[in-house]
Amino acid sequence: MASCLSILLLLLVSSQSPAPAFSASVASAGRSDDATIAPAPPSCAARGVRFHGRGIRIADDLFADCDEDGAPRCYRVGAAGKALVPCEEAASPGERASREPLAASNGTQQHVRCRVGDVEFDGLSHYLVGEMRRPGSVFADCANGVATCFEDDGVADSASRRIPCDGAELAARRRRLGVYTAGQGATAWPHRVVCVRWQASFRQEVKELWYRAFQEYLVKTGIHFVSFLDCRARFGAKTTVCNDCQTYVSFTAQSSGCSASVGFFTDSPHELDVGGADCANIGTFLHELGHVVGLYHEHAHPEREVIVLRDQMSSISSNNYAIAKRDETATTKYERRSVMHYDANALCVPKNPKLRYCDVTETAADGCVEPTPKHCDRSQQSTFGQTDTLTPQDVATILKMYEKVPLHPNAPAPRSRSFRGAAFDASGDSSSWGVDEDLA
Repeated sequence: MASCLSILLLLLVSSQSPAPAFSASVASAGRSDDATIAPAPPSCAARGVRFHGRGIRIADDLFADCDEDGAPRCYRVGAAGKALVPCEEAASPGERASREPLAASNGTQQHVRCRVGDVEFDGLSHYLVGEMRRPGSVFADCANGVATCFEDDGVADSASRRIPCDGAELAARRRRLGVYTAGQGATAWPHRVVCVRWQASFRQEVKELWYRAFQEYLVKTGIHFVSFLDCRARFGAKTTVCNDCQTYVSFTAQSSGCSASVGFFTDSPHELDVGGADCANIGTFLHELGHVVGLYHEHAHPEREVIVLRDQMSSISSNNYAIAKRDETATTKYERRSVMHYDANALCVPKNPKLRYCDVTETAADGCVEPTPKHCDRSQQSTFGQTDTLTPQDVATILKMYEKVPLHPNAPAPRSRSFRGAAFDASGDSSSWGVDEDLA
């Protein structure tokens, strides 16, 4: 097994409040072990954007595939799946305002840059306000001179909400975010206790998977998941646990994907959503709980051994694939098999690891090689990606992050069975399903 590696955010508040770590993997992402190199796909144009590949974000929640005959096929993604829409649909005022193409200095169109306010950039996942996974931050994708801005809500593995690329609005967000980051950043959960509110009904077999996932974190890391309904009775009044029992993670099943908020913070809601058809498996549950306790994606590691094919990225936001900045993180060893590592076809091990490949935030103008399918060694596709258990390095990363976080005296022993698989009140309210009770 390759050596493991995970990433920890720098401590933002104090030495007693470690910031989130990096790690991850999406079970719903596909995998192919086909080592055959596909020919370069045809180029398509839609809504003023030229592209190739599939699952390309054209605007807001609009995506497009470039078919083999060069014809674009546009669609929106919702709870019911893909809904085809005309590619010629009129652009919104916000979309038109975000398009500020800048030709390269040599007059060619090879590297068309974008401008938002006083910031000029190219590539994807360029942060204009704040930083990755800081709720309220803003990042932008630049594709063929078209800038598209998104709000980072602190949720990993999901599509971010599109916002106008407006200079005045971004300046106001910088001021608001400055107050926020000076106060409360995303950190480890106090006393290693995570409060949970069940807002979705799960089948019995799915509840058993949640129990297994909770138990794995409890036994291996000492992190305890407790019903917010039981928080005050167990930990008392005016407790630092879960921000005096007021901060909890809402477990829902509303979207068509699998996603979760990252780390502990008090200025916005926490959510874990597993509404996607492929979410109900132990690997995905461990992955999303990893985000909850503070882990980021393992393939965001500065020393990752995979490259990203941006034209094969799924419909989730580009910041899920970007490398973390070294000046914002401290690192442990990279782990190809981390539960927090994507295993999608958008990632591959390069045939020539000595080349410097572009991150999604870069283009060839930055002196790197833009990855294409011909650079991939698909025979190694099974050597990285999510497992169905926390690896030793995943555990080491979490313990490093929480090493200065003391356990609460009322927390359960590491091997107690502190979970009940099915407990609903008379009204059938699934929020009463306590994770702090004996397994039924």
